[in-house]
Amino acid sequence: ALDYPLYYQMGSVFATATGSTGQIENRYNNLTTANYDASALNSLVLNLDNHDQPRFLNAAGSTTARLDLALVFLLTSRGIPSLYYG
Repeated sequence: ALDYPLYYQMGSVFATATGSTGQIENRYNNLTTANYDASALNSLVLNLDNHDQPRFLNAAGSTTARLDLALVFLLTSRGIPSLYYG
């Protein structure tokens, strides 16, 4: 399953710089078996872009440097990274 809550938080932290990294920390701290099966906690799919949402670089204030940081986060975070090319 796509981790849409984290998708929106990554957008506010990295793309628009309107959120704080504490939002991402809280998201990971609040991943519990109340909402997810225990075996799925490390298998949520993380994405920065997909065909249903505006592209990362279309967000107001986003830059390629912020995209680089977001990609580093995406590729090193808990979960399965998904790179959308469309």
